[in-house]
Amino acid sequence: MCMTHIFKPTYLYIKTHNITGLKYFGKTTKDPIKYKGSGKHWIRHIRKHGYDVTTEIFGYYKIEVECVNAALLFSQQNNIVESTEWANLMPENGINGGLQYNSGQYFKIINSQPRSKEHSKNISKGLIGIKHSAESNIKKSLNKTNRHTNEPKPLIICRLSDHKEMSATGFSLYIRRWCKD
Repeated sequence: MCMTHIFKPTYLYIKTHNITGLKYFGKTTKDPIKYKGSGKHWIRHIRKHGYDVTTEIFGYYKIEVECVNAALLFSQQNNIVESTEWANLMPENGINGGLQYNSGQYFKIINSQPRSKEHSKNISKGLIGIKHSAESNIKKSLNKTNRHTNEPKPLIICRLSDHKEMSATGFSLYIRRWCKD
């Protein structure tokens, strides 16, 4: 295993929400009792239900390889990504809170049911008034382009009003120079 960073002694922990029973498996180099966790679904859950949590320390590791092996083994044995008992969206690896890559197979569909019309309206209401820069909108658009295929993203992303075609880099420079808010 090739490591290019300095490994800090790390705690692996299991947090259990006392009201709902939802669990979260994570890592921290800080005090695991005070540290609340950083998972997207977990944070959303404690915002909604309050931070009434029990923390169990799974292990304390001074050797990186041991930490990684323990975290990945626990993630796999407890099926923390697929199980609805866990808030984890990807396997814990003990280093960076999850795997570096997005292969699609590690992401849990938290709510596989279609959204109701009321739910969709509430989401829309929450997005009203949010302003994004033109550069941000282009980047979001690029991230969505060809996301379900293995095709490369197109280099030409925009035709300006004077019909010039630009690459993503060129457009980014153009936005910074000419499209200031």
